[in-house]
Amino acid sequence: MLKRWSSVRPLILGVIIWAVAACGSTPVTRYHQLSAQTPARISPVVSTELLVDTVRLPESLDRLAFVVRHSANQVQVVDTERWASPLSDQLTRTWIINLQASLGEVWVRSRDTPGRAATRYGLRIDVEQLDMSSQGEVNLGVHWALLDGKERVLRRDRLAV
Repeated sequence: MLKRWSSVRPLILGVIIWAVAACGSTPVTRYHQLSAQTPARISPVVSTELLVDTVRLPESLDRLAFVVRHSANQVQVVDTERWASPLSDQLTRTWIINLQASLGEVWVRSRDTPGRAATRYGLRIDVEQLDMSSQGEVNLGVHWALLDGKERVLRRDRLAV
């Protein structure tokens, strides 16, 4: 009888482990999208346009899963909290919409959208920091450069919020 029990025991343990695992809840994945201001109406006659390059992100942030900072040297990738689309695309779209709402008479567009204005400027945005703390606080730090029509830097600065 003891010999028979030792051969059945792994099977019973396997069934118990499977049953316990089946009872556990599967984590729910939530998807997030950045929101922007209400887009401004663009005047039919626009003489100046601002071309926004795709926002560049550090490799550590260039992922669909959220990255949460716990300390200066520790981050956690949270697979159950995800961006609905690539973060660089969302940041680019959000900056374009917000700049258009703020600048009004300037047509703000991405580089791949056909232009129509005589005077063009470019904008490069490099994200150096985008941290979400475990308490939900967000820190954003970017370097940006305003370029003339020949891609020469007119002004560069850093923005932190």
